[in-house]
Amino acid sequence: MPWCPLCTVVTFDILRAVSYFHCMDGHSQRSRSRASTESYFNPRTGEFVERHIRDSDIDLLKLFARHRYLSAPYAAALLNRSEQGVSRRLRSLKEKDVGLVKLCETQREDRNLRTVGFLYYDIDAAGITLLAEEGVHIVPPKAPKNFVHALMVHQIIASFAIGAVGRDDIRIVYEDNQRLLLGQRNGKDHYMISDYPRFAIERTADGKRREIPSIEADTASEPIESYDRERSAICNKFDDYIYALENGLFQKQYDVRTFFIPFITRNERRMQSMMDCLAAKTERKKELRRYFLFKTHPTLKSRENPRASGHMLTEPWKRVGNADLYLDKENTSARQQTDQDKDAH
Repeated sequence: MPWCPLCTVVTFDILRAVSYFHCMDGHSQRSRSRASTESYFNPRTGEFVERHIRDSDIDLLKLFARHRYLSAPYAAALLNRSEQGVSRRLRSLKEKDVGLVKLCETQREDRNLRTVGFLYYDIDAAGITLLAEEGVHIVPPKAPKNFVHALMVHQIIASFAIGAVGRDDIRIVYEDNQRLLLGQRNGKDHYMISDYPRFAIERTADGKRREIPSIEADTASEPIESYDRERSAICNKFDDYIYALENGLFQKQYDVRTFFIPFITRNERRMQSMMDCLAAKTERKKELRRYFLFKTHPTLKSRENPRASGHMLTEPWKRVGNADLYLDKENTSARQQTDQDKDAH
């Protein structure tokens, strides 16, 4: 039979299609986590692509157990790895034939948000399955009511964790409590709910802790003041915290001694308004001001990008009527510490 170029092309296409469906059938018999470690067929190139899950990928996936939304800069800082390398691995783990992570729902739905700041990843079902095989169990996360707020909270918590990376003098200890019972209101239990479960900065030398029993992340979606007591507003939150402090509720329910309540908002101007509100609320209770800490952090749509650094832990916090405070240094004000640093150099 004479050689026919057309027949050769057709025969190759048929064999390639048979190989593709054979590969897909084989993968359908295995779990997604197992299939994702094996080669897969790329119909665009007609090649089988090797896709091995590395030990370093498992470490990357484990971050999602504590930090819901991760970008390459934050993941790299948490793992003390290069941002470029982590970015490549996140993109690889997101590929359709791997599917261990996914782009966050908000950026998937709104393409314009993919050009704002960083790309933010969430763990996918296959990633949860793979971690379960490694003994790490994650409850499938629900979509947040407010993604901008949820992202801000997780970046703040990640910053605390980054500040402790590579240090042997302190560590972050996480707890489960997130609700503080204030009492009865309209015949029902009234709780104050933190934006994140409480945690502590613990000194490894003697176990002494600075507790963070509650944290407030403000995206400016609420007013500073409101005459409606039932409406969520910053000044109304201060009233609840002042009541809790005056009645020793943190000590009674959480068994804490040294503790602080951070308020983080999107810019300096709004932070100052919050501090002015607290100053007015505590004009006759100035001893309560020392518990409240203030700092800024940009939101998803802010002009500046968030810093993937440990500044929430390592840089000073503002306070009303009190010296700035470092959370990772013992009994030293920010100004004194700055002077000591200058003398050391």
